[in-house]
Amino acid sequence: MISRSIKTILFCTIFGCCCIPCKGEIDSGKSLFEWLEEEGGSVLDGVSVGGTPRGLIAEKEFSPGDIIVTVPLKHAINLGTASSSTESAAILLRERYRKSRRRFDPYLQSLPKIEELMTVDLADEDDIWWLQSPDLIEAAWRWRNATLAGYRSIGSKSFMLGGRHLTLNEYRWAVSIISSRSLAIVAPNGDMLKYLIPVMDLANHQEESKHHVRLADGARAFHLVCGQPIKPKEEIRISYGPLRGDETVLFYGFLLEPPSSLQPFAVDMPGWTPDAPPPLLRYQPVSVVTSLESEIQRVQSKLSMLNTSVASQSRAPFSKFAQMYQDMHAMRIESLRHELQQLQRRGAEKNILSSVLFVYVYGACEEGAGAGKVCKEPIDANRAFARSFAIVFAVALGCIALAVLLIQAGAAKSVSLYGGFTSNLDLDKGTLSALEAVAGPASGRRGGIAFSDAAPRVPRILAAQMQRRSASQQMLASMNSKRSEADKVADGMRTQDYMDLTDAAGME
Repeated sequence: MISRSIKTILFCTIFGCCCIPCKGEIDSGKSLFEWLEEEGGSVLDGVSVGGTPRGLIAEKEFSPGDIIVTVPLKHAINLGTASSSTESAAILLRERYRKSRRRFDPYLQSLPKIEELMTVDLADEDDIWWLQSPDLIEAAWRWRNATLAGYRSIGSKSFMLGGRHLTLNEYRWAVSIISSRSLAIVAPNGDMLKYLIPVMDLANHQEESKHHVRLADGARAFHLVCGQPIKPKEEIRISYGPLRGDETVLFYGFLLEPPSSLQPFAVDMPGWTPDAPPPLLRYQPVSVVTSLESEIQRVQSKLSMLNTSVASQSRAPFSKFAQMYQDMHAMRIESLRHELQQLQRRGAEKNILSSVLFVYVYGACEEGAGAGKVCKEPIDANRAFARSFAIVFAVALGCIALAVLLIQAGAAKSVSLYGGFTSNLDLDKGTLSALEAVAGPASGRRGGIAFSDAAPRVPRILAAQMQRRSASQQMLASMNSKRSEADKVADGMRTQDYMDLTDAAGME
């Protein structure tokens, strides 16, 4: 056994072979870590490579702010701002087939082999039929055709690869690696650059993750920063962005996990068309404004179509791609059911709110669109609904608070009528006593019941009060009239003769 190993080493040394023994996933990860540390990078103790799919695993606790991985900028492959996978693939292949200065060899050897990748570029034609719906099949074929066109364009430029002939599978491998492992980083000048970053590209996706990759040290290194507490045996994941279930399967080769898997697929979003060119490596649906009713009908139609679609067994032999596409099909149906429930719930809430406030909860531009107008800015349905619900809730809460105050005020006084009601009527003591007498039998109950007992008799009591006030006013008017007449008589008697007579009689 020892002599065989010595012979192997001598053979590799004589012929200049780069002999790297296969040590399995964990050992190859350690080898990559060692290379990174030799080149000025670092990986915190307690981080290993493992799991299915392969990813970064924490062997001990980490705290927010810990820099888990550091990679010097010069040891990441800069794919530039290339807008097509063809240019990015050419950069990666040039690094892979360099004849000199092969500084990325340890990293390139750690990348998955073509048989380990699961992007749609590498699926057989028969596997595509397991997508089971025309829209996904169309999207898959458009992407595969774009890959084939890219290969034909780069295949004629063998000088870029040192004169080496490039096979279709080699090109597909490069496109798949870039699609599934490249990270988009914002440069200091604001440009969005794509990089293949050793070790960091092992981190799997989780949209809710708070761990993140940033350009640091004066734009000289990448840091993978811990954003939330990590427990031992926990996987260290980062967010690739708001990806949809069909994007992750076709372009990354993995299935989303809940709750992200409940989001509608990109091809199920309103306004998506297969003619839309994919930005960078992904396609993205166009957001449009639609009415709630039409959106419910559209989702129901899609759900009905998917429930009846079955892949052709004669054309689609079962494979690992077929299994993943079957699982994706079930996940798509579940996401559409969830979306339909959400839309129907919004419709029910909208019907309730419409009786109180006139608001558009979903598709606020529906009326304008029906009149031939264009809504320039789409409406955030969730925000509009939340704002409307808050208004209704505030009004209802105010009414409840007012009712509680009135009940407390009525219960605290002997008068069963609420608050300032009696003062607003300007009742005199007699009328107030009459109202109290009417409400008296119900004084042992709550004020609301007492007031309801007195309310039917209030008009008669008020009418009696008005009659008494009218009689009082007539009496005062009569007294004033008589006083005025007496004054007139007295004034008429004040003559000179009358004054002389009163003086003679000694009267003042």
